[in-house]
Amino acid sequence: MNFPQRLRECRKACNKTQQQLSDCLGYNCATISNYETGKNEPSFRDLVRIAEILDTSIDYLLGIEDVKYPFPKKEKNEQITSLIKLFSTLEEDTQSALLHILKTLSKKI
Repeated sequence: MNFPQRLRECRKACNKTQQQLSDCLGYNCATISNYETGKNEPSFRDLVRIAEILDTSIDYLLGIEDVKYPFPKKEKNEQITSLIKLFSTLEEDTQSALLHILKTLSKKI
């Protein structure tokens, strides 16, 4: 998928109309329509704002990554940091076993 398609997908996933997204950015509705049809592209500054409003990454919007939310929400950062610190204290064989367990669990979800 390319930027226009991903923009439309993310906008709809956030239950926003083109007009609502335009209002958040201080644009007229035609600007978002032009982005979604590929007639125009946002500036870098506006691309950052769009990603923030739609709660996704710039890489996802641009089609570089297929993961919408590559970074955890701010409230999860402390948990992730604690897990990384704890994981790094484990022996290498224990780390491997834990990774295997996590991969197995993720397949069941």
